[in-house]
Amino acid sequence: MVGDGAPARTRQIIDGLAKQDGRFKYFEYPKGPRNGEIHRHEVLRRARGRIVCYISDDDLWLPDHLEVLCHALESADFAHTLSTNVFLDGHVEGYFLDLSSKAFIEPYLQCRGNGFGIDRGLANDGLGISFVGHRLDAYRRLPRGWQTAPPGSSTDNHMWRQFVSQPWCRVRSVMRTTALHFSAPERRRWSQGQKMAELEAWLERMKSPPFRELRVTEILENFGRRYVSAVEKTAALSAENLRASRPMAAAEAAELRGAQAKLSAEQARARDELRSELARIYNSRSWRVTAPFRAARRIIGAWGRLRR
Repeated sequence: MVGDGAPARTRQIIDGLAKQDGRFKYFEYPKGPRNGEIHRHEVLRRARGRIVCYISDDDLWLPDHLEVLCHALESADFAHTLSTNVFLDGHVEGYFLDLSSKAFIEPYLQCRGNGFGIDRGLANDGLGISFVGHRLDAYRRLPRGWQTAPPGSSTDNHMWRQFVSQPWCRVRSVMRTTALHFSAPERRRWSQGQKMAELEAWLERMKSPPFRELRVTEILENFGRRYVSAVEKTAALSAENLRASRPMAAAEAAELRGAQAKLSAEQARARDELRSELARIYNSRSWRVTAPFRAARRIIGAWGRLRR
């Protein structure tokens, strides 16, 4: 654990954890520039592990997070899972970003939008720290490593671009939810007690055996609805623009077809990933075991509607 100007109480808490599990180590530093990126670099210079994963103090990992990333990093240098946000009303949404795809890498390295639907809640332009893992030996091949990000630049993504920009870096994107992000700006008026209560409530939900299947199903269903809506709007807008536009030259027409083909390929990839994940869930033992609970929920819901 890296303390960036943390209060003395943090040391007391970590010392208590270390007595229960000797793997806990606390690195205490005075407050550094921005988010203390330079402290992370110093810690990784001293690290002895093989895989590096991160978690922010206001996020949560699902139980299989490390297992998924470690498996991905067997054949990659840098990997990430699906960015997933928990909103104030408790609903969860996942956002597509594939940094193993050229269509996403080029705009990412140029710090611009990827055009794949961030304005419609489909894709992300960046990755939070809790969704990323990398090999330690790959980190030590980088020209700089963690450093203070320029003003206006995302601390974490300034770091990730170092990996993605290296020609030798193998990137793996895993389209599974393995961590939950609780947006700080949305909760800026909350007390520490409120934030802790929310995290504790979600930790309790994670203890339920069917939690992962039910949560992933909700995420995929929400994504599917947003995806269909975005495709319909894009198709309608494209048709309107084509009717209103002047006849295009052959080169312009070819460029448009190429862009549409690239978009279709990415949409097909996302759709296949979603179908594969749903198939895995529906074939899992947990899904079969929890079938009676889902049936009961539908019956109760139907009964409630009849009573109204």
